[in-house]
Amino acid sequence: STAKSKIETFEISVVRGEGGGLGIDVDKSNVIQASSGQKDLKVGDRVIAIDGTPLGSKFVAQGLEPGKADYTFTIERGG
Repeated sequence: STAKSKIETFEISVVRGEGGGLGIDVDKSNVIQASSGQKDLKVGDRVIAIDGTPLGSKFVAQGLEPGKADYTFTIERGG
C-alpha cells in the first residue's frame, strides 16, 4: 500500500527584504520554486491565501497589497 502524506496548512509571516522584494519564486500554480528570502517557506509549498484572502485563480503577485511591508501567507505543505 502507498501511504500518502497528509497535506498540512500553515500560516507563515512573510516580510519584504531591503530591496522591496519577497525573495521567492513561484510557478503558475503558486507553488514555491525558490525561497532565498523567507526562511519559513519551503520549495514545494503552495500559497493558497494572502492575509486571509484566498487567491483562487489569482497569482501570488496579484494578491499582494502594494506597499505593505509584511504579509501572512496561508500555505499547503505535503501531500
